[in-house]
Amino acid sequence: MQTAILLAIAIFTAAPPLTDKQAMQLQSAIDNSPLVDEAAWYPLLHNALEWQGDVKPGSKIPDYDAIQKTPSVYRGQRFILAGRYAGRPPSRTDLKVSNLARAGPWDGELEQWSMIVANDPEIVAIVYLVDPPDEPRVGSHIEIVARFYKIWETTNLENQVSRYPVFVGKSAKLSKTAYSTPTQTSRFFLALVIALGLGWLILRFGVMKQKQRGPVSSRHHVVPAHELRPHDHANDDDQDGLPQDPAQALLEIKRRQRK
Repeated sequence: MQTAILLAIAIFTAAPPLTDKQAMQLQSAIDNSPLVDEAAWYPLLHNALEWQGDVKPGSKIPDYDAIQKTPSVYRGQRFILAGRYAGRPPSRTDLKVSNLARAGPWDGELEQWSMIVANDPEIVAIVYLVDPPDEPRVGSHIEIVARFYKIWETTNLENQVSRYPVFVGKSAKLSKTAYSTPTQTSRFFLALVIALGLGWLILRFGVMKQKQRGPVSSRHHVVPAHELRPHDHANDDDQDGLPQDPAQALLEIKRRQRK
C-alpha cells in the first residue's frame, strides 16, 4: 500500500495533471484544421514545462487509428511515442518554432519534430518539444513522452490532404547510437564484407599450402620416388606400370596382390 502511494506521488510530481482550467481550454481545439497555434495549444506547453524526471510511468501506448477517428476522446492524455526521427520538412531550415501568438518560456526553445511511428512510413506524428535535445540523424530511434493535442490537416503542393496527430512534450530520449546507428542494409554489407574477407583468407591459406607441396597436374598421377620399381619403366607403357596386353596386365595385378 505504501509503495503504491509513493509511486502515485512520484508520477504526480514528474508530470502534473492538467488543471481544470487547462483541461477546459484544451477542449476548444479544432481537429482537421490547418492551424496549430490555437488557444487550446498553450495549456499543453505550460504543462510540459513542469515535467521533472521520468514521466513514462502512467503514460499509455497510442492507438493511432483510434486517435484519428475520435481525437476528442484522447485529447490531453499522455502517451509514449516510439519510432524513428523523420527529419525536417523541405520548407524548414531548422526545427525552431517562432512567431507564436503568445509569448512564454518556450520562446527560442520550442521545436517541431516529426517521427515515423508504428513501424509504418505512412504514419507520421508531429511533436512539439519545449526542452528538446540536439537534433539526431534521420532514421534514429527516438522515444518521446507527450500529451495528445489535435489532428492537424495540411495540403501539399499537389493539393493532397494529409492529417497528422500532434503532440506536446518536454524532451526526447535518443538511443545510444542515435547519431551513428547503422541501418539494416549497412549491417548486411558489413556482414558480407566480413564473410568475403574470411573466404579470401581461407582461399589464400589453401594456395600457400599447395605451393609448399609443389605443383600437381590434374592429368597425371604423381607416384612418390620410393614406390617406383625398376621393372615399372622397362617394359610398361601405361601410368600404373601395367603391360598393355590384358592377360599380362591381369597376371601383373595378381603378382602385386601376393606381395
